[in-house]
Amino acid sequence: MDVFGNVKLTITTGAGSDVAQSTRAQVYAFIETELLAAIPDLPTGKPEYGRASKAAAYALLSRLYLNAHIYTATFSGGTYAPGATKYQEAIDAANQVLNSGAFAITATLPEYADVFSPSNVENPEHIFVAPFDEATGGGMNIAQMTLHYPSQLTYKLAQQPWNGYSTLEDFYNSYEAGDKRRANNFIVGPQTDVNGSPILDLAFDKADEDGAPINYTPEINELAPNGSRQAGARLGKFSFKLGQNTEMDNDFPLLRVGEVMLNRAEASARLGGGFNGAAALADVNLLRARAGVAALGSLTEGELLAERGRELFSEALRRTDLIRFGAWGNAWWEKSAHPSFDYRILMPFSQNSINAAASGIDLVQNPGYPN
Repeated sequence: MDVFGNVKLTITTGAGSDVAQSTRAQVYAFIETELLAAIPDLPTGKPEYGRASKAAAYALLSRLYLNAHIYTATFSGGTYAPGATKYQEAIDAANQVLNSGAFAITATLPEYADVFSPSNVENPEHIFVAPFDEATGGGMNIAQMTLHYPSQLTYKLAQQPWNGYSTLEDFYNSYEAGDKRRANNFIVGPQTDVNGSPILDLAFDKADEDGAPINYTPEINELAPNGSRQAGARLGKFSFKLGQNTEMDNDFPLLRVGEVMLNRAEASARLGGGFNGAAALADVNLLRARAGVAALGSLTEGELLAERGRELFSEALRRTDLIRFGAWGNAWWEKSAHPSFDYRILMPFSQNSINAAASGIDLVQNPGYPN
């Protein structure tokens, strides 16, 4: 629903059947109805490991309601017109979690790094997680996807990484120097093996002033055709342990308290038709205190978007946030600007999906994309 919007709700008819396509607003209403219907039958308090509780349903509702006007937007004349907002409902759902007594964040605990570490099983901030385990629950392999090949020697990894993902320089620099989240979320600087000796890229780029020694710099010279092999701050939020396998032990928090606090902060700030920064400061500043940075005296819409980025980096929420804040069409490094509410707020259906529809029960391509 978030990515493709106008999907088919075949869950209502069983496997092997086809149904008519639903509108995004209908899919939104279905999800809301299902969550509300499930809440009475879900357990209260801290959930069983890897299972959903009432808090998980309310946390997801807070996210759903925060984006309600986007999910119910109508397309006309090449652009989407937002639907009705549900900010009070988002606040109410968030309060069900934050006032339950089962979850809490203080200015010091839980430590931000511990929420994402290899030993983060049943972290007190987790509301609902995807459990990963190097032996029995594979699929988490960020170390392989982000680290340079010789970084295998830094962590004594079982296999050589693939030298992939890094972050945008401007985003890295959006963190204050003393922000614990920056220190945890990124790997920068000269890299060594477990004994402290520099690790080398013997096929280094001749134009790289660092030469063979690996030095992860926030600066990236270019993407292509001559992107430096060691440029870019690497992704360290889900931290690595010595001797780990390709599959990591870090559980992935699908829903956590920090996000719910930011959901409540944003909904509070937006309620009433204008951006009232003072209403959201308590939640935002508690998270900033845990990160070791000074409290904000006031809040703007742009600052709240930036704060969500700093707190929720690598948690698969940025695209949704940028659309909701009207910043999806902004230009940034290697990306040109486009209207923020044009057809690109939804992704296109693949041709395979369109071809798979039963005869007479078409899957119509999303607006703006070629049929």
